[in-house]
Amino acid sequence: MGRILALGKSGSPAQQIALQGGKTRAFCYHLTHMSFTCRTESSAPAVPTEAALTLRPNSLDPLALPAGADGRRWHRLPAEGLYSGEHLWLREPADADLRQALKRIRNGRYRRPFALDSVRSRRLHFSLRYVQSEMLMDYPDALTLSYTRQMMGFLPLLPDPRELMIVGLGGGSLTKFCYRHLPQTRITTVEINPEVLAFGSLFQLPAEDARHRIVLADAADHLSQVTTGLDVVLLDGCDAQGTARRFCSPEFFRELRGKLRHEGIAVINLIGVASRASRLLEDLRSAFDDQVLVLNAQANDNRLVFASRWPWSLRDWTDAEARAVALSRACRLDFQPLLQQLRRAQVQAQA
Repeated sequence: MGRILALGKSGSPAQQIALQGGKTRAFCYHLTHMSFTCRTESSAPAVPTEAALTLRPNSLDPLALPAGADGRRWHRLPAEGLYSGEHLWLREPADADLRQALKRIRNGRYRRPFALDSVRSRRLHFSLRYVQSEMLMDYPDALTLSYTRQMMGFLPLLPDPRELMIVGLGGGSLTKFCYRHLPQTRITTVEINPEVLAFGSLFQLPAEDARHRIVLADAADHLSQVTTGLDVVLLDGCDAQGTARRFCSPEFFRELRGKLRHEGIAVINLIGVASRASRLLEDLRSAFDDQVLVLNAQANDNRLVFASRWPWSLRDWTDAEARAVALSRACRLDFQPLLQQLRRAQVQAQA
């Protein structure tokens, strides 16, 4: 029992899908189907031309939603010039030049988040090149990106956290999944980018209540202020080079370990060039007294590290297997192969 902390920042490469060469490929993790119907596009249109962004009279038809404290409001635009058959969501002032905003999106100079709707999904973007987060319209709290499902692999081993802290909101995938499936857990979501917070309503984030709140803060600073023990830390903080440098020091890893309870688990996404990731892995092993399990993620230069204060060999893997079966039925997520991956890594670590 305790708390869970997930470290990450908006724009994380681990949450990005690159659209290159007319095909969709995972920038960090391949997008795979869930156990229910999920559509993924196998190809993407070419970068739109200037002519494609020409607006027809009355074609924007913005959807009027209340303006925020910053004076910006929601605009929903037909997005034929960006992705055929989709709608584009922007937050801009009521009198904004939306034609210029569309041009900046096309040439990669738009500096705010935006969302694109397809028939079955809504995707959060920081540019057309990358998908930051994806939500299925029929299953808004499902985990569609494979790495998020892998990070939840701790749950059969540690199924009853009291408090869950997620840093790095994105489209709120982890927040929504945990809010639905961990009803006894108090959830704190920490996000560094206020622009991302504004998109919560589009991605059906649960309203703040007695067991859920959202905090605008830097992840590393927030961790240093945590005064009670954590059950789980999910660290997915990346920049353009890989794992964010704020999370790449031996001192940070030692502090991370110190925030965990006796049976606490930290799940860290190591991403970047192999030599840098290898050095970080050695620092993690040193900080966690070699109680580290490594899973290869479904893309190059990515590894998920499960680090524990308590020896992995002392955990009850038999009970965890039974819990994985029950969790799979309850959560619509197949926990059994996730636990098997961890078990194999534990056996290899002991060999």
